[in-house]
Amino acid sequence: MVKYEELIEYCIQIIKTFNPVILTVDSHSEEFIAKNKKKLEDTEIVFIKQVFYGTFRYEEFLKVLTNSLFNNFPSITNRNDSTLYHIFGYLICFRLDELPFNEFKKMVFSQDAVKMNVFLQFLFDIEKVNKYVRDGWIEIYDPGYIDNQIITQNLQEKLPVVADLLAQLSQKATGKKSDLVNTIEQTLSVTDKGDDKQQKKFEPTVPQPFKLTKPKPKAIPEPIKIPKIVKANPVPQTIFQTNLNEIVDKGKQRRDEIKKQKQKELEDATKNQFKFQLDNRPNKFEKIKKEVEEEKNKQLQFDNTYFRPPPTFDEAAEIKMNVAAILREDKHLQKKQDDENKRIKELEWNMRDSAEFENWKEEQKYKEKLENIEYQQRKKIEMELARESAMKAYDEKIQQNKLTAVQMKQISKVKEQERQKKIEEEVQEKQKLIDGVLATRENAGIEIQKLKEQKKVIHDESKKEREILLQKKKEEDEVERKKKEDLIRQIREAEKQPKVRTKGYDPTETMGYGLLEEMSIVQLRERLVQVKRQREIEREQTRQENMKTKDSKLNSLQQKVEAIKQNREQLQKQKQQEREEKKKKLMEEEQKKQQIREEQLLEVHQKVVDKKRAKKKEEDRLAKEYREIQLKRMYMNANAAVVEELAWKGQQEGAEREIKYRQNQKLLDQEQVLGVKYHERKIIADNSKKLVQEKLEFIEQYDENMERANKENEVLYRQIREDRKIQHQTIRDYEIQHNKNMVERDTFKYKMSEMSLTNAKSKLEQSKNQASRDGKRTSKNQELQLPGPKYDSTNIIKESHQEDDG
Repeated sequence: MVKYEELIEYCIQIIKTFNPVILTVDSHSEEFIAKNKKKLEDTEIVFIKQVFYGTFRYEEFLKVLTNSLFNNFPSITNRNDSTLYHIFGYLICFRLDELPFNEFKKMVFSQDAVKMNVFLQFLFDIEKVNKYVRDGWIEIYDPGYIDNQIITQNLQEKLPVVADLLAQLSQKATGKKSDLVNTIEQTLSVTDKGDDKQQKKFEPTVPQPFKLTKPKPKAIPEPIKIPKIVKANPVPQTIFQTNLNEIVDKGKQRRDEIKKQKQKELEDATKNQFKFQLDNRPNKFEKIKKEVEEEKNKQLQFDNTYFRPPPTFDEAAEIKMNVAAILREDKHLQKKQDDENKRIKELEWNMRDSAEFENWKEEQKYKEKLENIEYQQRKKIEMELARESAMKAYDEKIQQNKLTAVQMKQISKVKEQERQKKIEEEVQEKQKLIDGVLATRENAGIEIQKLKEQKKVIHDESKKEREILLQKKKEEDEVERKKKEDLIRQIREAEKQPKVRTKGYDPTETMGYGLLEEMSIVQLRERLVQVKRQREIEREQTRQENMKTKDSKLNSLQQKVEAIKQNREQLQKQKQQEREEKKKKLMEEEQKKQQIREEQLLEVHQKVVDKKRAKKKEEDRLAKEYREIQLKRMYMNANAAVVEELAWKGQQEGAEREIKYRQNQKLLDQEQVLGVKYHERKIIADNSKKLVQEKLEFIEQYDENMERANKENEVLYRQIREDRKIQHQTIRDYEIQHNKNMVERDTFKYKMSEMSLTNAKSKLEQSKNQASRDGKRTSKNQELQLPGPKYDSTNIIKESHQEDDG
């Protein structure tokens, strides 16, 4: 059984390695599972398949979720974990009801706590989901489905179940409970208290109608009856001509005739033999038989010459070219000629040609090709030698694998025992859950009874509303019926009115509208005949012109075809020469390759011989040493103590050598680790320096841009201010000039208005002085009222107008 961490890793691999351009979903899943089938069980394979199909099906839904997560938390999330978030988003939003919650809990805890904490805190925060994710989901699916199924049922209702998991994750990732967990716990505590305290039920007030006097119903006038007169068609005379007995006799005669006819058909069928109509169908049997016989006869006639000789492939076949092909070939030929002329001009101008460079280039390519062939041959020989050493290493690896397999079997037995214990514990936990669920089911009957009573009340109310609506509908239909009857009556009255008749039509008369070119139908037809004749003449002229252009085109095409044929003959000769030269080159290359191959084989043979000699020398040396050791042992058997001492010394020296080797190896490893750490710190420091430098450069650039913008704003502001001053000045000058013009135009009126204004001002000053002396006005009435009708403001204005008129 695979761990949950590895199971999620398999799911990530199958999603990342999928390419819809190359494979389908089914073929990719089967291929991936076939590779990893030995490591997985049946239930795990089903889980991986379902996760893969689900993430593929809801890919757009999950992309909206992960994109909003990355946009809102860019500092604590990584976009490389998008597949991981897709898997857990799919499990939570669509499959959480089917998964056992303990299994889901273990899956979450198998991953990095910080990643899971960020994702689950975001997903189960309903405010953030509605704010950032819901708009994107609504573009893909129906709003009702998103609000009811996804957000409320799959996320909001699961909050009490997931609260403990969120608390543990936040504690593990940050060392404290998050704000979301605290709010969930508060809401749960409030709901529990609310259930304990049973609230008193208040019966709602039932409204009673007022006792008002009912109005007497008005007598509705009876509708006018429209008589329906139905005219029936007269009875046809054919009905009176026939009789029932005659019809019955005719039917009997017809049945007897049919019976006799069927009997005759049966007798004919028994007399004549049954034949398939398929046999009479035409076939190709005789034709094929004749062809086979003719082929056999031809094979038997050895001396006869062939009637149809075989085609000669040496002669070039004639190709029929269409207009497009001729023009295309001519353009290609023209382009070649232009290139050749250009090359000749360059040769005349620069006094040199690129042919030498091209030849040198081809020679260098040929040399590189030969060097590459030598290198490949050398590599083949080295690989053959390396193969032998690899075979030896392979045998050693097999022995090592056998030892590790024995150790893994022992470890797997211990893990199997632990797994059995965990399964027993999970069974006990599930049994406890079942007992709790059965206890809660007993209270379900009471709640169902309450719901039935509520639904009954709602049904009665809806029934009353429906009756009221039906009554209104009947009244509306009655009003509409009356309107329709009135309309029908009006239409019939209109139809009874007499129709206006038109007078006769004369084709030689005009319409009499008074237009300049007004004509009758007869004149128009004559004009049409003239226009048709003119158009026929024009069409004949265009036809003659088209024939001329066509002939000229055909002549030009003929000339082009001849030029193309000549060019093709030249090209054919040129290609034949090139082919022969290429054959010679290939023969030379093949000879050189053979020579290189033989030289390499000689080298390999020499290397193998040298190896064998060295091996033989080593074996001879070892045999000699073995003989010497045997002789020494014969001489040293007498002194065993000396031998033991030498053996002990050898062991001591070997142990010292091993200790020194281990120390040196540890020092080298430590030096390598320190080097890597130093390199890593150096890279981090360089990156931080670069970031600081970039930030400083950005700030300097920003300050320069801001300073430049401020200066430009100041210049613009000054310019706008000066423009406004000029505009104000021009307006003032225009007003002054306008007033001067008005004074010059009517001086007397201007003087009279000035006099009236001065008089009004003096009278106003007198009235103000009189008001200040009195001092009896209140603070609320601040408007000045002059005493008497003579000194009223209206009289002053009237006097001034009278003076102006005078």
